Amino acid sequence: FLSLDEINQIYKTELPESKEYLQRTRDIFIFQCMTGLRFSDLQNLKASDIKGGAIGVNTIKTGEAVQIELNETARQLLGKYKSHQTATGKALPIPHNQVYNRFLKELAQLAGLNEKITLVHYKGNQRIEQSFEKWELITTHTARRSFVTNGLAVGIGAEVIRAWTGYTKSGNLS
Repeated sequence: FLSLDEINQIYKTELPESKEYLQRTRDIFIFQCMTGLRFSDLQNLKASDIKGGAIGVNTIKTGEAVQIELNETARQLLGKYKSHQTATGKALPIPHNQVYNRFLKELAQLAGLNEKITLVHYKGNQRIEQSFEKWELITTHTARRSFVTNGLAVGIGAEVIRAWTGYTKSGNLS
């Protein structure tokens, strides 16, 4: 997950004019961090799903109906894409998952998310460690994890987070 400071670091990163696709990528990623939507739900999000300062959707993975209140940042990001919404009916211009993940890595690298992360896994009884810079590990699901973790950290109740994200079990919110 990304901390609020790291999300803000991405939000404030100066991007080259020649890389307009990174501006869209940043907008979409920040929107995801503010709403906790899975990529599949984000990809299918229609402008008509947004009413009265909230998103109302049935999640693709579970079929669960969720209502997510939008904060000011999420509303502003949606506002930037009014012409896209009018032309396509979709809330945001979402690229294919693989393309989006590739763009996210480029964006996070430009934002300087270079913290070293070591992942450990086992193959039989052999311990295998691999080190990465944080930007290399960023994917669409990072936004969802960040939403949950930061929401809990700022005092949003676990039941509210579960309702917004469609988690039905009382266990792990990751």
